[in-house]
Amino acid sequence: MEDTKGSELEKAISRLDATAVAGFVQPSGSRTAKEVVDTLWKSESLLDKHGTKKDWPARRKSFIANVAMALTSLDADAAATLQALPDLLNTVDINFAKILDQTGKSAGAALPPITQVAAATAFACQMLEMLEKGAQQDMDKGPELRVKSNFSIEGRIVNPDTELFGVLKAMGATVLLLAYQNSWLNKAGEVVLPSALHRPSIDEIEAVQSVLSFAAAWGGWERAQVRARFDHRPFEYVPPPLPKNTPAGITSILDVEPNHDVELVHYIANDRLLARTHQQYFEMLASGYRGADPSLDEHTPLAPAAFVSFEEKHGLYTLFEYYSYDVQNDTKKYAGLTLMEWLRGYAILRRLAAEIVTAATDHPCPQLAEAEIVEYLTRGGLSETAARRFLSHCCLTSRRSDIYDHPFIRVGEDRYLFVAPSQRNGILGPIIVSALNGVGATVQRKGTEFEKRLRKEIQGPDRKVAHFTKKRDKEEYDYDALMVWGNFCFLFECKNHTLSGGVIQLAYHARQESVSHARQVRRLVDGLLKHPDMLDDQLPEARGKLLVLCVINNLQYSVPDGVDGVLFADSSMIRRFLHLPVIGQVGMRPGQEPIRTPDGEIIRLWAGDAPTPLDFLRHLRCPVQFILTRNHTKCQRILTGISQHEAVAGGEYATSDVEIASGRAAAMAYDSLVPLWS
Repeated sequence: MEDTKGSELEKAISRLDATAVAGFVQPSGSRTAKEVVDTLWKSESLLDKHGTKKDWPARRKSFIANVAMALTSLDADAAATLQALPDLLNTVDINFAKILDQTGKSAGAALPPITQVAAATAFACQMLEMLEKGAQQDMDKGPELRVKSNFSIEGRIVNPDTELFGVLKAMGATVLLLAYQNSWLNKAGEVVLPSALHRPSIDEIEAVQSVLSFAAAWGGWERAQVRARFDHRPFEYVPPPLPKNTPAGITSILDVEPNHDVELVHYIANDRLLARTHQQYFEMLASGYRGADPSLDEHTPLAPAAFVSFEEKHGLYTLFEYYSYDVQNDTKKYAGLTLMEWLRGYAILRRLAAEIVTAATDHPCPQLAEAEIVEYLTRGGLSETAARRFLSHCCLTSRRSDIYDHPFIRVGEDRYLFVAPSQRNGILGPIIVSALNGVGATVQRKGTEFEKRLRKEIQGPDRKVAHFTKKRDKEEYDYDALMVWGNFCFLFECKNHTLSGGVIQLAYHARQESVSHARQVRRLVDGLLKHPDMLDDQLPEARGKLLVLCVINNLQYSVPDGVDGVLFADSSMIRRFLHLPVIGQVGMRPGQEPIRTPDGEIIRLWAGDAPTPLDFLRHLRCPVQFILTRNHTKCQRILTGISQHEAVAGGEYATSDVEIASGRAAAMAYDSLVPLWS
């Protein structure tokens, strides 16, 4: 659930109430001065991206100065960090204004607003067709199908998902900007287009790309300023001379690189999770899970009783993996819908995106009547109330702007533009998780199921496992898993760690979450040190062993050498380590068993014929999967124009596919970075 205190603090910030903000600080309040200062740096409420707040810079500066003055007596160092904040926020707002000014002068801005929307969405459809065709041609080249992300398309190595994501993100930003400028937002914050879209001409599609480029610049500056604010990092400029490849006319460049300690770890976790999700998809194909899909004109009960597509089966399995409990039996409603209703809704949208073919004279994105969409959903097992609730959640709004989660844009009173490219190849699990986060719905993750599964996986002939809850001195100590193996006792605390999904703000939140998890583990250790008798009944073999502390995450989140003295690993790498001694290259074909590439071994996880405690400890310190991904990940420097003479240099991570040679090079790097102790 949302932090109520945090919400109240944010409300006080939004109304520039310095007295109320200072009142949140201890001893009378509930937070430290550092926590309040951190919230101020991160607060979106202090921004004025569209320049609509009267006298905002002066009012904001006065407010921040008053908060700093009130906090100085409580924590002078924390208060001093606020001195740089007003100037930074001014720079943020000024650069948003410059991008808006450039957008207004572009060739595409001369088109009528509704034509800009028509052309931008049509361009997204064109890009999808081109990327799908190119990727399919590349996939058909080899003797077997390899799970990979990058393809050779029209002479370039590209990631189709990344390319399409960029286009759809720019398209969504363009629609929202036009909605703000033309009063297309209703009272609920939904974008409502004034009329249906026509099929745009080639010239209109070409012209709107100038608008989309500035929308991409808006997105680039958005990520840059978030990095600066969340890191409490004043802006710095690239010192002269500027790089040789700097575009003509650019005279100053703001330098805002990612904080690799925060973002890289999460990028790798997200990439590993997505790779595993893709692998599961092809494993299910190989196992013969795909059958004939029922017609969308038929009535189909909700999963698991029936499925409308293979992708829905995969989505259910993915949700089980993400949340680590039997999600299909969860009858709780999240933002008014059960998880199976969320799953069925997006499964139907995916099929509609693939099956609806618009007339040659119509706009390439379907424009559907509300009653028609509701009928599809009710035939798919949702009640009419649930169908309308799902549709409302899927509408683009001023607060929910992710086109993948919200592929509908209202048109007039009772029609909807369906941005089909966002759904046609969508992976349902991640879309649903993102949509739930977007509406503030927290899935109650039942950690006991994950704990049981972990204990079953680590149990072995030479590995003694126990778990127990004890109360001492009015304190309760709950140990998820303790495992004695050789000279070690491994203490495991199971967590369903939040992944960022590429959202920078969530990566920083998750870092704080990790610190909290490490603190919980140290409390459990203190309990064992104060009350060693707790082990006597449950695990006397642990006495005299070297204690290894580790948080085990359900998802693919690992941190090399851990956080604050506690190792951070994930259940998938433990499962892989205990059962498979080798990581290698595998190819697959639908309907066939996985094909192991000849001589495809990349690295052995065990020094001998069986795993040892030292092998395991090495893997907990840093799983080889982390290094494999890290060594195939680069931070690409991206220059984004803000005005004719100014730019921001940022960085975004990109991953290349693991080939046998590159994988073995990463394995050698792993051996040198994480040596196996004798």
